[in-house]
Amino acid sequence: MDRDSQNRVAVVIPCYNAEATLPRTIDSVLAQPGLTAEVIVVDDGSSDGSVAAAQAFGDRITVLTGQNGGACLARNRGMRVSSAEFVLFLDADDEIAGDHLAAGAGIAEATGADIVFTAMIQRNATRILEVRDSLAEHLDCEYLFANWLLGIQVNPSAILWRRSFVERIGGWDERVKLQQDGDLVMRAFLNRARLAHNPRGYGIYYVQNNDSLSWSKSEAKERNYVETLARLVAMTEGTPFAAHRQSLEHALYRTARMAFARGWQETGQAALDVLARMGPIRHRGTLRHRALASVLGLERKVRLWGA
Repeated sequence: MDRDSQNRVAVVIPCYNAEATLPRTIDSVLAQPGLTAEVIVVDDGSSDGSVAAAQAFGDRITVLTGQNGGACLARNRGMRVSSAEFVLFLDADDEIAGDHLAAGAGIAEATGADIVFTAMIQRNATRILEVRDSLAEHLDCEYLFANWLLGIQVNPSAILWRRSFVERIGGWDERVKLQQDGDLVMRAFLNRARLAHNPRGYGIYYVQNNDSLSWSKSEAKERNYVETLARLVAMTEGTPFAAHRQSLEHALYRTARMAFARGWQETGQAALDVLARMGPIRHRGTLRHRALASVLGLERKVRLWGA
């Protein structure tokens, strides 16, 4: 049996009500040159025709079904049924292009990398919005930990993982409801993942408002996000990463400001409490905002003057 027939790369596609986009996502994987990937679609309790759309591909893919449990559970479930050495987690409305999988696996094998990044094309239904390919210049865990939530990032379509490494750091945290990929990647940096870059592949991230697994927001989910950030902060204590928490501070402050603007006082205060444990709170924004927040406090400033 040759290496390709052993499915050394798996692509796990969590799916929830993605009937309209799932076929093009699967097609993009099946069109990859140089190997035949193991494609695993995990339907997370869809109420539309997603399962039928996946099953139409026949024995070229594996389709798992179950009750709704969230995207992280679906991704972990797909990873568990695969024996592939490398895995890519692809949302059901995104795509991959170029020589993403075969080249990425080859680079990981040659370098021992746990993560292989590619460029990311960000687009909507009609046009390309942005191409991000700066990670090749920043293959350093501490730098990326400090900057990932500030925008030096790509989405899961542009990240090929060594499966054993994902398992070693605990897989996808099924408690997390927002920024699920951010949590996984930040934990990877904290665990000193070996990083590499594939200049031949592309992840294609579609920006759109839909009923997908990752986009809906509520106060409960924002509070959950604060709890996720608090866990990451705790993981940095006593490590060199404690000096590189800028993106965590930024995310907590932004969440507090947004929560107060929406009247979610407890969530906003929870975010500020985590910030206070990290050190003196530094207000972010315009000079006017910083001055007013310093005098009034963030909650009162937002209540009286707006976010």
